[in-house]
Amino acid sequence: MDWRILSLNYRQIISRLLDCLGANNSCTGYDYIIYGLLLVMDDVKRINLITKSLYIDIAKFYNTSWNCVEKNIRAVVNSIWNSGNEELLEIIFKKSMQKKKLTNKQFFRYMYEYISVLYSKASIEDYNFCFTCPISQHYCKWLDEFYKNVKSQSEN
Repeated sequence: MDWRILSLNYRQIISRLLDCLGANNSCTGYDYIIYGLLLVMDDVKRINLITKSLYIDIAKFYNTSWNCVEKNIRAVVNSIWNSGNEELLEIIFKKSMQKKKLTNKQFFRYMYEYISVLYSKASIEDYNFCFTCPISQHYCKWLDEFYKNVKSQSEN
């Protein structure tokens, strides 16, 4: 399946995940992360070339410098890491196994792997998703339904 067809779904998933992780959508880095993850979904090799490719491509798109891109993404990643949504941080980033905050490269890698699970050939029921609202800290049924709908749409 062509990633461009799924880019709206990817954009929705990325945006929803960032919201649930406690990222502030008014931060510039929020948009940089969304665009960066869309680029990574197109070519996963960009993760290994984060400063030589990914930051530069994001900077070109937003007409800024790669240093600015790195700094703004770092700010969002740090705010997510300190968001307090421990359950979701554990599911996506294996937070309890991390000795320190994620690097931007690690953040992109984990997000890519997590989103890829949603589009894998395996059934979504094979995965134990347990999403919590970053505000109420309660299970979020809407997110489970959202991901199941996205998965069923991608299979059609």
